[in-house]
Amino acid sequence: MTEDGGISKNGILITNPGTGYTIPPAVRLVGGQGTAMNQPAVILAEVSGGSITKLKIVNTGSGYDTAPTVVIGPPNVAGSVQATATCSIEPD
Repeated sequence: MTEDGGISKNGILITNPGTGYTIPPAVRLVGGQGTAMNQPAVILAEVSGGSITKLKIVNTGSGYDTAPTVVIGPPNVAGSVQATATCSIEPD
């Protein structure tokens, strides 16, 4: 890819919704930045029934040259399963 981009509007895929979430966890993106990270993406988690039901892209960000790793915070119930997700980027 020759252009740095933002997170694709439909590019967040929950690969494991996890268990034991009673409140929405923090979601961060790690890596993927080009030489000029303009603006980080902002992702919010929605929880229902103890699992992540949606990862909402509030801001797609810009300056990503590869897809970053999605890091979802741990559940707040001991012995539960942490959710996982992946994302993709699109050129600016």
